[in-house]
Amino acid sequence: MNPDTWVANETLLYSIEDAKIRAKQRKHIALQPEDYEILTKFAKEKGLQLTKAVMRAISDSKKLDDIKNAFHDSRIDIALWYYEKLCFSVQALKIFKSECQLKRVKKLLKQVEERYNIDTKLMSEVSEAFIKGDADIVTVNETLKELGKTILRRVMLNEC
Repeated sequence: MNPDTWVANETLLYSIEDAKIRAKQRKHIALQPEDYEILTKFAKEKGLQLTKAVMRAISDSKKLDDIKNAFHDSRIDIALWYYEKLCFSVQALKIFKSECQLKRVKKLLKQVEERYNIDTKLMSEVSEAFIKGDADIVTVNETLKELGKTILRRVMLNEC
């Protein structure tokens, strides 16, 4: 027998033996037909095998639990406090349209940028444009809302 063939055959035999051992170690679960349908639909949507779909669902569930737990964390309180402060400052800017208030908004934007490592340049530019009459209140509000979502996303995903 050729030595190369023997190595290949030995590897194959080892793989078969390993597969037999692993098959004996496997555990099985029984699902109700409606639960099985949900699982197969999830697996198909994600392009996964059923076993991988179960593991993905568990992983996603753990991530969701982490997000839920973040709401009981002081980080959310602080993030909402910064966002509320920013909202009040921008509201004052919309009412008074002054350079003094614009400076306050920019100072707060800088604090938010440093604390949450996010880009606040767009909000700053929109605020400036609003003072000049080049942006309307809807644009200011939408930009502020997106900035708030970014702050919360950073905190909830523990990226800050």
